[in-house]
Amino acid sequence: MNISAYILEYLKQYGSVKVPKFGVFSLEISKAVLNSENGTMLPPSTKIAFHLDYQISSEEFLQYIAEQINTSKDIVAPEMQIQTDFWKKKLQA
Repeated sequence: MNISAYILEYLKQYGSVKVPKFGVFSLEISKAVLNSENGTMLPPSTKIAFHLDYQISSEEFLQYIAEQINTSKDIVAPEMQIQTDFWKKKLQA
């Protein structure tokens, strides 16, 4: 199960995703930037922001994934826990 891909798809649809016991990913719009060296302008863009919050307990994202793969969120939850535990260890390293 590619949870990262589901996060990206959910962000595209809703603009923000609460990942249980991990945090919130959201889309933020960056302003246009003028490059004074060569006079070019980079257009506004969208970037992904992340706010760490191990207390998030929303189940909306679990339900979304469950619907995408035609299963129950009880099946998705352990997979999500494995992935978020992995990410937590990477962040601590």
